[in-house]
Amino acid sequence: MRARVGLTAFLLATFALGGCVAPPTPPAPPEAPAGPSGSAGPQDPAETTGQGSTGAALPGSPPPGPSGTLGVSPSMSSPQPGGTSGASASTGESWSVPRSLHESAWLCQTAVIVQDLSTSGTDDLSCHVTLSFTSSQVTMASTGIPNHDFESGTGCCASTQQYTATLSLNPALATSVTYASERGVTGWAVNGVPLYGPEDNDNHDVVRVTRESPTATPRLEMCDGHSTPQGVYHYHADANCVHWHPATGSGWDTYSFSALDSTVHSKIVGFALDGFPIYGSFGYGDDGSVREITSSYELKSGADGSNGIDDYEYVAGLGDLDECNGRRTTTPDFPGGIYAYYSTLKNGAGDLGFPYFPLCYKGVVSMGGSTGGGGDGGGMPGPTGSPMPSPTGSPPPGGSPPPGGPPPPGGGGGMPPPPGG
Repeated sequence: MRARVGLTAFLLATFALGGCVAPPTPPAPPEAPAGPSGSAGPQDPAETTGQGSTGAALPGSPPPGPSGTLGVSPSMSSPQPGGTSGASASTGESWSVPRSLHESAWLCQTAVIVQDLSTSGTDDLSCHVTLSFTSSQVTMASTGIPNHDFESGTGCCASTQQYTATLSLNPALATSVTYASERGVTGWAVNGVPLYGPEDNDNHDVVRVTRESPTATPRLEMCDGHSTPQGVYHYHADANCVHWHPATGSGWDTYSFSALDSTVHSKIVGFALDGFPIYGSFGYGDDGSVREITSSYELKSGADGSNGIDDYEYVAGLGDLDECNGRRTTTPDFPGGIYAYYSTLKNGAGDLGFPYFPLCYKGVVSMGGSTGGGGDGGGMPGPTGSPMPSPTGSPPPGGSPPPGGPPPPGGGGGMPPPPGG
């Protein structure tokens, strides 16, 4: 019998406008690239070089592609209202995600000019990413423009942003999970575009709404991305398009998930705020063959996604992934194994793959991670990009308390719904 666990989450973000979460006004990114400037983009995609794990070995790790879930952590810490850090302690198990992998994974280190297909004119927007390194961290600065032509959609039109994000080169598993933002940044695509949680400003699962309600707004466009009315482009799901290229004579508007090569292990499409990689939708199965990786969430009985995350529950064993949408696995980049998240479009029962990107972080998320661009929609998790000093494992309104403690004052739902939602 599969164990069912109620979904818990809290908002890390502090502002909301348009249809998604908004950031504070940021400092400008570094002017000069501090990292290498290898060419990358639609005409010259960066290739990911193989890197084995140099961190702790995966206990009992089988050959390529274990698909067992990690399950809900029994050591979820009790809520700590008013705390000063969103980080949880490390278990001591960590992996090296080396500089060389970041140098090859991030796109647009040479600027790539793209067009917004929702406009009638020529936009000539620039996707540009710069990297700088210390011995333990990488800092990415980006314009927030993707490396492919895109559609802003009803929030037209996307504009250049100024983002910086600092990630660990030695991500470590935490003693308890930290829940990601429902409507703000959960990670960064390798083209410097923010990855958002599953909800729109009306608390709906915007991915499901887009597929099942053709006239609903806000809605997603190509590659499950769109822009806020204030110009912030972001993905709510998919993002596999960052490594896809249209056929000769065709345009980017021909992209579809079905056009991807499902026989090849996906490349890294992004990084979560704890520093662990986010792969595309195809990975190793138990037998070592490549197949689509599935999430382990399903709609609750009678639910339709209109209440966002509250409409879903985690079902251990339903799909390949744990409650954070990740697993321990081997990949071409980490043949010795690593913990990694995935972009999921399906669950194990064939329905939509909520939460699509990480729903929570298995790794340590430290303070001071990111800062965001001007206008709405950058969704930074706090004034300096750090996680809000909110409890880990706290339930949404009406949810059950996590193991180890009751919800915080006010019901444990995190931030209240944003105005105008």
